[in-house]
Amino acid sequence: MHRITSVKSAGDVAVRLRFDNGKTYTVDLRELVLRSRGLKRLREAALFAHVALGEGGHSIAWPGDLDLGADTLWEVALIMALLAI
Repeated sequence: MHRITSVKSAGDVAVRLRFDNGKTYTVDLRELVLRSRGLKRLREAALFAHVALGEGGHSIAWPGDLDLGADTLWEVALIMALLAI
């Protein structure tokens, strides 16, 4: 199980994540936000900018009970890193 140690907004729908193993990734969440009805509100840049570390680093969260799990974000980060090669 992965944990996130820090998170910052990195654009309209991207976040800069640091994981507990020291790895840092910028993760573009555009496709996830566009495809997920539950995350639809994150299309608003003002709301997206309020991203915060979830409890214990197991997620990132936004106001209004919106969150994404650390393991999911780890997988997305790795896929994006592999595709960038």
